[in-house]
Amino acid sequence: MLVINSSLRVSGVVNYKVNYFSVPVNNYPEERFFSKGWEVKKSKDSKFYIFKGADFLSLGNVSLICPSEMIDLYRSSMKTTFWNGSHDEKIHNELKSGADNCLVFKKDELSNWSAVGRIME
Repeated sequence: MLVINSSLRVSGVVNYKVNYFSVPVNNYPEERFFSKGWEVKKSKDSKFYIFKGADFLSLGNVSLICPSEMIDLYRSSMKTTFWNGSHDEKIHNELKSGADNCLVFKKDELSNWSAVGRIME
């Protein structure tokens, strides 16, 4: 699993770095962000939703963006214990549950920039 994960990172398919993203308000209803974990606001001109998240998968013309806390859930799921199957199942179920909050966006409508600093307040 570690080799696959490393290969996907090097090839640019996955990137578990927290960024700010924006998408046009006219193309995405506000209700998409109602699920737990999203920090979202409208831009000052009200033309874009600005939100914080991590790019978990980027293929073709779409990107799967997840709330920031998914990074910790994902990292936990990578630490399996061969002798405790119930523990592994619990962690994988938490990861599945958290992934329900991830959203798919068209790459050509998605802008992103580094999450250094705090703009969500």
